[in-house]
Amino acid sequence: MDPNGSLTLVQIEVTIKNRSKVQGSEVGQLYSQDLYSRYGRPIKELKDFEKVSLDANQKKVISFSLGTEQLSYFGYDGETILESGIFDIHIGLNSKETMTKSFIFE
Repeated sequence: MDPNGSLTLVQIEVTIKNRSKVQGSEVGQLYSQDLYSRYGRPIKELKDFEKVSLDANQKKVISFSLGTEQLSYFGYDGETILESGIFDIHIGLNSKETMTKSFIFE
């Protein structure tokens, strides 16, 4: 549990590699998707990101944690809602080209 009271549900590690011959930087991005929400939800919601600088041909591992606080949202009357269900996690360098895994939160 983090200091905000959020329970970590998923820990994700991703390796980013600079395949070029020059130094560069990239932003790893974590998105979630609630597949069966009682309210309309965005298809992909940006939950975390990390910018890394990479030397030529260098690899770095970046880590993301997804918890109950990130899966919660505000209902129409302002109450915080955390629904159980099936969620997709999308990891990528942009929102269109991602690797996807699903998990069930009960």
